[in-house]
Amino acid sequence: EVLGMPATRNVITYGCCSEPYPDVTYTLLLRRRASFYIFNLLLPCIMVSFLAPLGFYLPADSGEKVSLGVTVLLALTVFQLLVAESMPPSESVPLIGKYY
Repeated sequence: EVLGMPATRNVITYGCCSEPYPDVTYTLLLRRRASFYIFNLLLPCIMVSFLAPLGFYLPADSGEKVSLGVTVLLALTVFQLLVAESMPPSESVPLIGKYY
């Protein structure tokens, strides 16, 4: 979300030249929408992560135990790919990347 874009006019006169050099500096004020990342990335991943221990509570002779584990693993992998695609490249690891 763009909050504002104030402009300042600067005039600089250098010692070598007699004419002034004007320039305009724009400052872009932005606000990050954290709720977008919480509702679309973090909350679904937390909900899927709570399903992972559910496989240990199923009985051993249950046929759904393996399919639940594979489904949860696949969902976590898809979320990890979504997070990796939406993050810009940087030198440090972001907090949401440390969770995965």
